[in-house]
Amino acid sequence: MARQKQITNKKTTEQRTGDTILQKEISVTLDGRDYTAAPPSVATLILVSELVSTLPRIKTDNTKDILGQVLRIARDTTALGDILATLILGAKAIRQEKNKPLNRVRRLLHIKHQTHYQKLAQAALDLAPTNLEQETARILSSMEVGDFFGFTASLIEINLLRQTREAGTTASGR
Repeated sequence: MARQKQITNKKTTEQRTGDTILQKEISVTLDGRDYTAAPPSVATLILVSELVSTLPRIKTDNTKDILGQVLRIARDTTALGDILATLILGAKAIRQEKNKPLNRVRRLLHIKHQTHYQKLAQAALDLAPTNLEQETARILSSMEVGDFFGFTASLIEINLLRQTREAGTTASGR
């Protein structure tokens, strides 16, 4: 019975594609609360990219000592919580939250205010590793990453062609 339920919860490729094209909302549960992931944006992808760049390098050639590797780098992976929080809130909401003025009483008493973003990031880190990976992958799969890649690759190609043409003109003009 559990296996049958598991199979019915899986979506077909067509269903997932349809959800992505229609930009269906993605619901994420963290710490017992449901959140709706923000619609995909280039600014969110840029923020996520910046966070990914802060993650430590893992040596994939030595899979025999995976436990040792994980224990050595685990303290440097708090960005994983930030990545999921960024994917859920989106760049626009994060900017708006940063621009909110602090309550005067909090400022005068130097009370540390934990933002919604920080709470989400911490709740993400409290997830089991499998759940953190699944939720992050689920949101990323809906973010039109392929379109972003194609767009940036074509712009880079245009830039490379322009530089080659300019260099060629200068060299032949001598």
